[in-house]
Amino acid sequence: MAEIGDQCACPLCKRGDAILKTRTSQKGAFVLCPQCGQYSLSLPFELVYLKPDPPSIEDAHLVSGMVRRQWERRNEDGWETPHFSSDADFKRLAADAPRRVSDRARSLLENFERETKHLGDVLHVPEQALIPFAFAKNWEEVFQFVRYLKAEGWLEGDLLADYSASVWLTPAGFEELEGRRRSNLDSDRAFVAMWFPEDKSLDRAWLEGIKPGIEAAGYHPIRIDLEQHNDDINDRVKSEIRRARFLVADCTGNRNGVYFEAGFAMGLGLPVVWLCRKDHFGQAHFDTKHYNHLVWEVPAQIRESLELRIAGSIGRGPLKPTARA
Repeated sequence: MAEIGDQCACPLCKRGDAILKTRTSQKGAFVLCPQCGQYSLSLPFELVYLKPDPPSIEDAHLVSGMVRRQWERRNEDGWETPHFSSDADFKRLAADAPRRVSDRARSLLENFERETKHLGDVLHVPEQALIPFAFAKNWEEVFQFVRYLKAEGWLEGDLLADYSASVWLTPAGFEELEGRRRSNLDSDRAFVAMWFPEDKSLDRAWLEGIKPGIEAAGYHPIRIDLEQHNDDINDRVKSEIRRARFLVADCTGNRNGVYFEAGFAMGLGLPVVWLCRKDHFGQAHFDTKHYNHLVWEVPAQIRESLELRIAGSIGRGPLKPTARA
């Protein structure tokens, strides 16, 4: 087995120039890879993946990209070095990764923007900074993503024979990224539209499911009846939705207000995550019933499924996730 300071093969990207760093009793081995960044493996798990011929990791390129993203954000509040103690940890991180071609291409564009000092600045980017930010399996995928960005008019330059890139963002590329930020893509808020019955029968759904599920995904949940304000309630609702990254609509009770708020969010182009208690789902409005609802029976079912739906379809938020109970 590799010793501290030795080079080793990275289990994620298979590069042979990763470095085995300090080993602790709590984390096991820390691996620093030029492509993936730093992550840790628990001591028993280390024996499996740091041997000469380790097993393959499903969606390893997605895990690698997420590890590198967190490594780049290591100085930001709430971001920690990823730690793996089971195969489920790999799958959990891969589930959070962007998978659509457009999202992966924009991830690469965002990294170029972070490295750009001024308009027209030419970047010389090595291979190990291209593959992970594009969540790419190989160099051929990076080539296609760069072609995509150039075809959109967001990037100029090209890939070089030494597997690096000489590129620069166009004004349209900066505008594309700025436009996405104006569309609340950096918001840490999630608006919750739900029924508030006088008998408090949905209080547990909020306290044990919806609220902790949103917080576990890295967002701050906003429920309008819990907010302090002096505004007209309808103006306040629309204002809060405009500030949100997405809306969670629980259709239990089939309330007109929930449908209105969800429709208002969709009109703004915001994602909507749909929920409904099973005994009410049969009465859900036919205009929304075809959306993929998280159907629940008891509040405990909501938390994890809501967290995973948000992480998988929208992406984790910027807030430090709350600890699980």
